[in-house]
Amino acid sequence: MGYTVRFSLDRLVPGVDNVRYDAYIDSAFYSHAGKFIYGLMSAQLKAVGVASPEKVFSRNEKDLDAFKQGLVSILQSAVNRAKLAREYQVVLLAHAALAKMLMNKVREQFEEIIQLYRQTIRKHEISQTHDLGSVFRVKEDMAALQQRRMFIIRSTARELFRFVYEIWEGDLEKSFIANFGKDAVPPREFFLNPVFFVDGAVDDFFMIEEYVLMGHRIDDPIRYDDVLALLRESLSTPKILEDPTDVLPETGDTEGAGDTDPDAGDDSEQGDRMIRHADSLLCRAGNIELLFDSYHTKEILKKTKKERGPKDEIRLLKNKMAAQRKLFDCFYKACKKSGLLKAVIAAQEMGPVVGEYCPPLLPHELVNYLVAPAEREKVVSKLKRLKSLAGGTFSLKSLDRVEKRSSRLAMERRKIHLIDFLKRFSAYHRDYSNFNIFKESLQWINLLEDEKTINLSRVNRMLYEFVEPRENGLGSRAIRNHVILKADVRGSTEITSHLSRKGLNPASYFSLNFFDPINQILPEYGAAKVFIEGDALILSIFEEEDTPAGWYAVARACGLAIRILLIVQRYNRQSKQHRLPILEQGIGICYVDGPPAFLFDGDSRIMISSAINRADRLSSCDKMLRTRFSKKRGPFNLYVFSAIANRETGGEDGQLLRYNVNGIELEEAAFKKLSQEIDLNVVNLSIPEAGRDKIKVYTGIFPTKSGKYQRLIIREAHIPQLDIVTLNVGRVTAKRYYEVCTNPAFYEKVKKMV
Repeated sequence: MGYTVRFSLDRLVPGVDNVRYDAYIDSAFYSHAGKFIYGLMSAQLKAVGVASPEKVFSRNEKDLDAFKQGLVSILQSAVNRAKLAREYQVVLLAHAALAKMLMNKVREQFEEIIQLYRQTIRKHEISQTHDLGSVFRVKEDMAALQQRRMFIIRSTARELFRFVYEIWEGDLEKSFIANFGKDAVPPREFFLNPVFFVDGAVDDFFMIEEYVLMGHRIDDPIRYDDVLALLRESLSTPKILEDPTDVLPETGDTEGAGDTDPDAGDDSEQGDRMIRHADSLLCRAGNIELLFDSYHTKEILKKTKKERGPKDEIRLLKNKMAAQRKLFDCFYKACKKSGLLKAVIAAQEMGPVVGEYCPPLLPHELVNYLVAPAEREKVVSKLKRLKSLAGGTFSLKSLDRVEKRSSRLAMERRKIHLIDFLKRFSAYHRDYSNFNIFKESLQWINLLEDEKTINLSRVNRMLYEFVEPRENGLGSRAIRNHVILKADVRGSTEITSHLSRKGLNPASYFSLNFFDPINQILPEYGAAKVFIEGDALILSIFEEEDTPAGWYAVARACGLAIRILLIVQRYNRQSKQHRLPILEQGIGICYVDGPPAFLFDGDSRIMISSAINRADRLSSCDKMLRTRFSKKRGPFNLYVFSAIANRETGGEDGQLLRYNVNGIELEEAAFKKLSQEIDLNVVNLSIPEAGRDKIKVYTGIFPTKSGKYQRLIIREAHIPQLDIVTLNVGRVTAKRYYEVCTNPAFYEKVKKMV
């Protein structure tokens, strides 16, 4: 499997310069970020043992809280804007703009601290109370700080962005996924990229600490480009190009890898395609193990044999191991021929002595000493020169022992070293590729701070603003659309008569078992009662202008309907225990793309909406179908049919008949609105209880008003014809209906598939 990252801003509107995208981050956040970063960096200074100048470095909890609140507001603003524009790239722009701004702040804060040292030095030099010794000590601290510049900036940035990502990966990321799906979210390592924290300026110590010794300089003994070229050559084959998981069990000859499909274009185009796919394979964690690591496969094979696993599995493991050995041996020979293998082995073996020689030497100079006799004299001369200045002698015995050990290493051990190197190389290749993608995006972002330019961009609708929401003082906002939910109780007349005969109170029964518990959950979904119609409850949910964070009217209506059914079922279980009648209901949900009308009876506001009548039809249940389905216990509670008219009995051809007992029907227009509110994944599955045909469902999550997330599963089915005399089901029509599923077993089955 290859590795791809979706990070592009190409669907956004260019800014005032017609080239870059204008982004504005709340100006108050700059101050909060600066103080928070200053505290983080101060802690890093203490960690590396650099003494503070006169100003005391500290991390203030108020700065932390202000930074966190500002960050949440900015990211929430980005999600809201993206939802309003129906464009997920708005959130990517916010992430990139934040990253650019925060890295700039990290560098600024480092320079501010250096400036603070300079001011302290000047004060000490002109002071009558400080001697020269104190001046030298501050200068030494400043020199040590400048020497550790990359480390301090990297450590501060890593902690800073880890904090940012922890804020993002909570409810904010869930909200983003609910609207745009998982595929729109860049992976975690894209944002927490060590190469980005040093702006690509890698050195030997950074590479050893984060990945493996390797570089981009012409004199590096292990050059990134050389390793990548060898790996591309090994992996750029038509078979590997398809999918490593499919090709590995095969042990056929890999010669002729340069052959191309005659229908795939010319040789250069095919070659570029192979290289791109090879790079994609190298970025995916685990592919090096999958492609090359026969030693790991051998361990699995041993364990499978010991546990007497299936013969087919053992055969596949043997084939996989053979294919891995063949592919790796080709790469091993290429490394050996190029001289790269010797450098890799030396770099792996010299680990224990790096601290002894570096500094003053650089790690890549140690490798040169071990593998290139012509370079040894340069290393020895450098050591003599440095030691003569500092005094004392320097022994090369440890390095010579490493050289002997490396040269006598068994082939098996060399191969294991090379595989370990490749795994670490893969991590760097992924991060370096992601860094280049991200850096390219940052170049197209214009972070605006000048008020004149901000206003110019804003009035021309080019500005992407990520700011803390503020009250606009306009009072209640206009309603942009609304949803009606009707819950119709079945057999309320019979229940009332039954309770009355027993001397019980029907009003309190309905109140305690239906209306009161439902009233308690309405605020969670932003719902309000339109009116109570005897044995039915009609609810509305509005979406208001300029509040995209709350534009989940249909999703919340569906979630509320599920909760209503669960509440009634819970009370039904109690009623059965006390031999009281149980409630059955049907629910219909309809949507109108526009506000309802209102009239007033005194101070009472009365809503008028076409959705009320439609929801009434959706919540209804045909008596004939109720009798027919009453003995059937399927996974669904809703079935819709198109009636076939009969001359003798009359009736209307195409009239829709419903069985809806404890079911929830979602109008087609409401389903379309739901698909705009949240990201819906399509799942096709078979269940024995529903027959041979596959069931098509849509599933996604949405946030309630309190920020909790709830999953919806919507079944789509075609409406079949029904002979209203014989009740025989005829052909299936092109019309569809939608059920909000509530069956627990079906719910869990779908949930496991997404």
